[in-house]
Amino acid sequence: MEHYRGLLKQVDRTHIKWYPTQEASYKLYRHWEWKYHDKWRKDPKRQIRDRASLIRPDALLVVHGKKFWIEDDTGKEWLDQLGKFKRYIDSFEPLDHQKNQVIWVTDSKKRAKNM
Repeated sequence: MEHYRGLLKQVDRTHIKWYPTQEASYKLYRHWEWKYHDKWRKDPKRQIRDRASLIRPDALLVVHGKKFWIEDDTGKEWLDQLGKFKRYIDSFEPLDHQKNQVIWVTDSKKRAKNM
């Protein structure tokens, strides 16, 4: 992720925001919280289950208000790509009012081809 930080230092930051994993995950959770606040208030255990099921994106890039969730695929994670795709879908599908795009970054041509 260090290479992203270096790149972002070179661009105009007035219209670009970068959020690392923890902040990106929190922003995703907040979208869910806004949508499910009433249900979660009635069933706190559901809130815990829902939060645990959300994907933890590697980063969030916001350019002129448009969100790009970043997934840095190094091939080292145990969760297979298809499983991770499904978790992104499951995390974003209930947020039908949101326009969410995921950018998958990899340094392997083989991994990119398999995506």
